[in-house]
Amino acid sequence: VPRAKGLKTLFHTLLFSLPALVNVGSVLLLFFFIYSIMGMNLFGSVRYGENLNRYANFRDFPAAMMTLFRMATGESWNGIMWDAMVTQECHSLSEAYYQLDYTMPQVSGDGTIVDVDLVLSPLKCPVDALFPRGIAQQATSAVASFASAAAVNAALEVKYGADAPPTCEPYDDDDTGLRWLRLTLADGTICERVDQTAEEVYFDSSSPCIQMAREWYGSRAVENRCTPWEGAAILYFSSFVVVCALIVLNLVIGVILDEIIASSDAETLPVVPAHMDRFIEVWQELDTEGSYFIKRRLLPKLITRLEPPLGIRGTGVSSSTLMSMLRHLDISVHNGKINFHETL
Repeated sequence: VPRAKGLKTLFHTLLFSLPALVNVGSVLLLFFFIYSIMGMNLFGSVRYGENLNRYANFRDFPAAMMTLFRMATGESWNGIMWDAMVTQECHSLSEAYYQLDYTMPQVSGDGTIVDVDLVLSPLKCPVDALFPRGIAQQATSAVASFASAAAVNAALEVKYGADAPPTCEPYDDDDTGLRWLRLTLADGTICERVDQTAEEVYFDSSSPCIQMAREWYGSRAVENRCTPWEGAAILYFSSFVVVCALIVLNLVIGVILDEIIASSDAETLPVVPAHMDRFIEVWQELDTEGSYFIKRRLLPKLITRLEPPLGIRGTGVSSSTLMSMLRHLDISVHNGKINFHETL
């Protein structure tokens, strides 16, 4: 864009800034990689919140990179930090133990005994000590005899007190067509992994749902989706914003500004690249052979065709004045010819 000097300067600035921008971008990418790995290890299992959700999380590497890019723009990074500091209502029932397959002998319509494949959730009440232990150990088959709701509730009342014990209420399982006993707390809370909207249900560590799941099926039946340490979240997110969002990104701006200043300084010099291009163009017209040499007698013609400061075109300088100027030029003559570089 020869006539749009401002636009030309902008394009030159971007072009000359590319090597430095690549270096800064590589450093920024390295920081993103390091913080992504750290985020996956620290907050990969933390429960979702208002800002830490399925669109911004550290569950896997691509999601962590996108979350960091979003944070580098300043969008809700502090909200994600607060969600990553959760310490309450962040325990859920383990997905590995949510559905457990087993076979149970059933009497068919013709009176024969067949093995029926069923799916049992540890959220449902066990009826004896051996049954959940066999399921937790992933036994290939187990024979379960289900007691009545009254018998199970009597056992819960003895263990957890008569004031407000959890209860096992019968309900119909649409998947199996059977009636099961579902664990329900005194306040009406159902001990389940997901609710009717398919969202995960979280409990405090002191919740009877979590305590009984651990007691019946072991510690692996409960998933801890709390933050490993609140201070780690503060250090992690604050340091990322300072290092990546403030320092490294400002380096990018600094590189561009430095190149703009350099380009502006170049425009204020007596001889700018545009003058050099014009000198080359006129020289090529006189040096038809491309030998980088022209005859000495063509020097006045070269000077008169060039604009100031390299020539006198448009200045109204007389021929006598021009000849006087040429006598003061210190240009070497080689066999009646002058060289391109020495003349320039």
